[in-house]
Amino acid sequence: MKQKTVAVMALMCLALLLSLCLIGEDVHAGSAMDKGMASKEGVGASLGNKEIDKSKLPNKIEIGITIASTIGVIALFKYL
Repeated sequence: MKQKTVAVMALMCLALLLSLCLIGEDVHAGSAMDKGMASKEGVGASLGNKEIDKSKLPNKIEIGITIASTIGVIALFKYL
């Protein structure tokens, strides 16, 4: 029983490794955008600005749901 389990696990690892090798594609560094960013002086041009977009912030309902779900998970693990 133990040898069969180890053999199945080894076969699954081999299948996963083979699938990753066949599906993966080559990655090449040094695109045109990288060259443009490297030629700029300073880091101010490559970094974003410090302004916060108010439309992307969570509203009060989303914050409340997050806090309530966190309290619920803590209570679940405490009394489980």
